[in-house]
Amino acid sequence: MAKTPDEILKELFDTIDNSIDKINETATKQQKSILKEVELLIKDLAVDESGNIKSTIGNLKLINKINAKLEKVILTPEYKKSVAEFVDSFGEVSDLQNRYYRDVFNDFVIPKTSEELKNIAVETTIKDLTEAGLSSNVSGAISDLISSNIKGKQSYNDLRKQLTDFIVGTKDKNGRLLSYVNQITSDSLNTYSAEYDKIITDVLQPNWYKYVGSIILDSRPFCKADRKSTRLNSSH
Repeated sequence: MAKTPDEILKELFDTIDNSIDKINETATKQQKSILKEVELLIKDLAVDESGNIKSTIGNLKLINKINAKLEKVILTPEYKKSVAEFVDSFGEVSDLQNRYYRDVFNDFVIPKTSEELKNIAVETTIKDLTEAGLSSNVSGAISDLISSNIKGKQSYNDLRKQLTDFIVGTKDKNGRLLSYVNQITSDSLNTYSAEYDKIITDVLQPNWYKYVGSIILDSRPFCKADRKSTRLNSSH
């Protein structure tokens, strides 16, 4: 039995959420490997008799070694596979949107620019989730934390605690990799879906839209008001 437009929308939202959740699971696992590697590497730091880290050239040189190692620890075959599977979801999202618009509009035609839009989104997301993005936002951030502790001659034990909280997170805050991956995947996939909708509606010029958003604690007044309506005028 063919799905109704509402059922297609639900499948669309589920696809977005599940794709993000899946890569987040991989990121959570990777954080444990990152911490294990970092704890091994910082054992080479020279400390004084009080257990404080010495601000020496040798200690600072260790930063480059740590940075290089971290990128290899993060970019495992499992992580790369997870990224590849995630970017496949861009195609799944546009396919579901095409199905929805075909059901709702008899004159719907897939936009000519759709493939270009998807390719740009995929390319940008891969860059953000691999070498360039990870280097500046994850491995670089961890190295900066270690560097500041070396220069400040901080306690070695305090550094270990800071690194644990920063890398794997606390009960109130996600670890660094998970936080970054979640931000990139959520923004990229939802933005792509919205942009795909826009190029379609720019052609179709619908007079009414259906509000399908949910209400959360920090929803804006506009969303709370519109949630009460099933249809919104395009001028709203």
